[in-house]
Amino acid sequence: MQSHAIVVSDREGKIHLFSPGAESLFGYRASEALGQSLDLIVPPKFRERHWAAFHNAMKTGHSKLQDVATELPVVLKDGSTKTFPARFFFLRDGKDRAVGAMAVYSAAEP
Repeated sequence: MQSHAIVVSDREGKIHLFSPGAESLFGYRASEALGQSLDLIVPPKFRERHWAAFHNAMKTGHSKLQDVATELPVVLKDGSTKTFPARFFFLRDGKDRAVGAMAVYSAAEP
């Protein structure tokens, strides 16, 4: 089993990269995740807060979670929710505009 999952989205929250580790940890194949909304892995009860923060970060280029270790719940393919240690990074272009986000998740402790 892979020990790290990497998920990259564009500024609208569509998944553009779903690493082999994400497949292993979350249960979705990359072909199922690519092009999908981050709602695929964001639990329904957290979506409103997630999208408010995500859109604000894309607009301002800043987030309180930028490069901060945190614990994030993820909806797994089997429908269950599991919390993983994670860290967010906002992606910027050559003009310093926010163009997407990347999250790196670690395997949860047993």
